[in-house]
Amino acid sequence: METDRISFSEVITEASRFHNDLAIAIQNIAAEATNHWCAPIQDALALGKIELERSLQSRFPSEKRPAVYKIAIRGEEPHRTYKAFEKGRETPRIRAFARFPASFVPSETLYVGSSRSLVKRLLEHMGHGAEKTYALHMRHWATDIDGELSISATFLPYEISKDVLCAVEDALARNARPMFGRRGSV
Repeated sequence: METDRISFSEVITEASRFHNDLAIAIQNIAAEATNHWCAPIQDALALGKIELERSLQSRFPSEKRPAVYKIAIRGEEPHRTYKAFEKGRETPRIRAFARFPASFVPSETLYVGSSRSLVKRLLEHMGHGAEKTYALHMRHWATDIDGELSISATFLPYEISKDVLCAVEDALARNARPMFGRRGSV
């Protein structure tokens, strides 16, 4: 019986080709202007799902285009936000919260992500989504947080590949240093 042998030099060559093609695809992206949505966090959390959805749609088109986004809280001590999220996760697990890092790295940025259904995804982060969906679920832990909730999103071309979308999200995460959620696509 002959065993399959892996040629690591061929694997490295293939990886190099893939990443070179990916780099070219990223450089050719024609991203649109970044849209912003801001509100005092307690006002945002007080909105019902329909009101919040309408408010978000006024800034972010509801079309099914890929987007990268950043959720931040300005004007609040990051350590307070971190502790509130930690406490929210420790309550009886009824929600699938975003990943929680083992160590605290202060940042205004809470989360960085990408989605092809942006408004739906933002509603999940605000706590208006399914319990089993991994998200921030802010309505369930940020009730004592002050400051301004800031959401920024950039829409990308419809035809963008998943690999390119992940690479752009990863670059945004490296730059914005989010406190919660996964860090990178791998």
